[in-house]
Amino acid sequence: GHHVEVVATADKIAQVLRGGKFDVVLASFNDREIVAQQMAAVAKAPTYVPVTTESDQKAEAAEHYARYLSDDDDFMQFLRVIHRTLKASRAS
Repeated sequence: GHHVEVVATADKIAQVLRGGKFDVVLASFNDREIVAQQMAAVAKAPTYVPVTTESDQKAEAAEHYARYLSDDDDFMQFLRVIHRTLKASRAS
């Protein structure tokens, strides 16, 4: 099964990543630099999937990331993207 952990601060991201095994991190596109910085300190970093909150972020996310989500995507789209991300990470 899957386990979901919700965090609100950069310190908490680092703490959770160091303390557990996570395959995917969903976080705001606006926080991508914070997430990258915290994930750099983890031996086996999970895959980051940004969640865009503004229309102009979608093009930039598509350019830089294999997968991304939008805050206006429905629940099924979130599940599809998570599934595809997990499948891709296991294939590599």
